[in-house]
Amino acid sequence: MPTKRVRQSERRRCVKACGNCKRRKERCDGQQPCRRCVIRRVEGDCTFAGLQTDFASVDSSSAKTSDHLDLHENPASRGLFNPYGSTASFPENAISPSHHRRASSQISHLSQSTVVPQVSRLIADGKGRFMFIGDAANLAFLKVIRRLVRDRVGSCPFTDDPLRHIMVEATPEGRPRWIITNPADIPAKPSHEQARYLLRWYLRATNCILDVFDEAELLKDLENWLRGEPTSQDEEAMNCLFYLAFGIGAQRCPDDRDADAEKYFNYGRFLAVSYAMENPTNNTLRSYILITVYLLGASRRNSAFMHLGVAVRAAYALGIHRRDNPALFSAREQETRERLWKALRILDMFLSASLGLSSIAAGPRGSATVLLLTG
Repeated sequence: MPTKRVRQSERRRCVKACGNCKRRKERCDGQQPCRRCVIRRVEGDCTFAGLQTDFASVDSSSAKTSDHLDLHENPASRGLFNPYGSTASFPENAISPSHHRRASSQISHLSQSTVVPQVSRLIADGKGRFMFIGDAANLAFLKVIRRLVRDRVGSCPFTDDPLRHIMVEATPEGRPRWIITNPADIPAKPSHEQARYLLRWYLRATNCILDVFDEAELLKDLENWLRGEPTSQDEEAMNCLFYLAFGIGAQRCPDDRDADAEKYFNYGRFLAVSYAMENPTNNTLRSYILITVYLLGASRRNSAFMHLGVAVRAAYALGIHRRDNPALFSAREQETRERLWKALRILDMFLSASLGLSSIAAGPRGSATVLLLTG
């Protein structure tokens, strides 16, 4: 039996639909979370573009009015350094009086410490550039803690840290010097003793977490490489991988070898860009995984995130993110592919959590793609 036709004057409409319902072209009830998002169990993603519950500025001049919650603050009046500032405003005349009263009644009984805003914002780095951080970023979580401390304890050095609105990262001084144009700048191979020492510290730094090599095969290749004999991989690939591994080992060893670490890393990255980028291979993934690990150890997270993106795209190009054709590969090749995908997933989840950025496993509807890693 067909549904009874409703007159246009009697049709119920909500003022604003959430982003999920807009994207899926479904009817939204205007609540937050809306009924459809609750049914799909994605309440955390039920957001309304433009409508926000923004806090007043957190500087010392506005500390007396910190309990006031501003729904319709003018964007031009907000500072770019405020991680809680809104990215867009919602016009007053676009909200019906009933909707406004309902929203006001929902938040009037809540204190500032109980309402957690969305904190996805652009914040400045040490050189004045702006970087994006998401709701789950470490800095966003730290900002919530600072606000709670300010509410309960008051102003203190922790809450008034002058660097609280800046992403502090280590950056190399001067212009990049990793592009080798003079053969004299190529670092020499370390001695047998030093090579084993650095490789041992590399294995300690990545053991049980980023298992991209078979340890016995790697040590055997190292001996052959130092003697100039053939290895299991081509010469350019082994040069790149060993210099990157030496860079990580020099970075993590207890000795003060930061200069050696940067020298080995720069040459290894130069080889990766020169030889591993034209056609993606397993060694391309290994190279950029090692580059990402080194940059993380050097507190250069944004650079690490960008280089991880190269490894991820190479993995997708090679089909490593899928395992629906196991008969095409030998058992050894399958093990290698799973090692690489597991390392990518670990790095991706760590960077996604610490920077609040999206994961490579996030599908268009929030579902996971086909993964090799099931644990």
